[in-house]
Amino acid sequence: MRDSFYRKRQRRRRRITFAIFLVLIIATVAILIVTCSGGSDSPGEDPARESGAETGPGTGDNPFENGGQAHEPHFSDFYFYEADKAERYAAFHALHEEMPLDEVVWKVNNHLDYEFYGFDQEAALNDPFIIVNKYYRVPPGYEPAELMRGVDGYYLNAPVDEAFRKMREDIAAEIGGTISIASAYRSVEYQETLFNRYLANDAPENVLRYSAKAGHSEHHTGLVLDLTGSFGSLRDFINTPEGRWVQENAHKYGFIIRYKDGYEHITGYESEPWHLRYIGIGAATDMVEKGIQTFEEYRVKYISHSPPE
Repeated sequence: MRDSFYRKRQRRRRRITFAIFLVLIIATVAILIVTCSGGSDSPGEDPARESGAETGPGTGDNPFENGGQAHEPHFSDFYFYEADKAERYAAFHALHEEMPLDEVVWKVNNHLDYEFYGFDQEAALNDPFIIVNKYYRVPPGYEPAELMRGVDGYYLNAPVDEAFRKMREDIAAEIGGTISIASAYRSVEYQETLFNRYLANDAPENVLRYSAKAGHSEHHTGLVLDLTGSFGSLRDFINTPEGRWVQENAHKYGFIIRYKDGYEHITGYESEPWHLRYIGIGAATDMVEKGIQTFEEYRVKYISHSPPE
């Protein structure tokens, strides 16, 4: 009986000891879990945002980093951001969620969040980089200050006349070709007559793709030339040796092909490889080197605003 009693007591002691050991293990594991979870942020939390630390742009070269910490991209990350257009950026982006934010900003700066002719503003008339398009217009009776009677009797600004003469000489010397001016400066009154003439013979939606309303034509600036080559009309220009040469070399004389194929949604006009706009050799060459296809984009990024050093 005594041996049986001792054996039972030893078994109870072993069970108690095992239970105490098991409780100690569980308690240790629980403490470790609590300690680890309390020393770090929950998934998805940004400690800088929780603490109210500044996470805005402007502290580094990378607009998506701030002090070594990534932050969500924002319109104000870009140097050509304009605060008064903040709501328009957001509304335009909501309609074009796939569009990169920098593209949203420069397009809204060009009023491309409005329908063509849906935003009306007078152009900066004394700006050498004046922009006249379906959003910017010149007033009735406007005439550029530097307008002169130039080559072949056409009216245009003096630097344009000089650049065209040089380009024509070089085409003749290099490929034995010839270029002629088909149109240069146009008064607002003449553009109104021309536009109405087109409307009398074509549907309005077609006319608006190749002609401007009075006041909205680049020809009002005296900085534009329409060219023809050794044969055919304006529309044949791209098929002439001269047209192909101009496509490759116009920037060397300060000209850009203003309305390129595939950019009608920005410029408002179908492709016009014969339509040259003078912006100066420096800017025209810079556009080519940067691969920028429209004056609208270039003007926002490199004329209206200056990139950070």
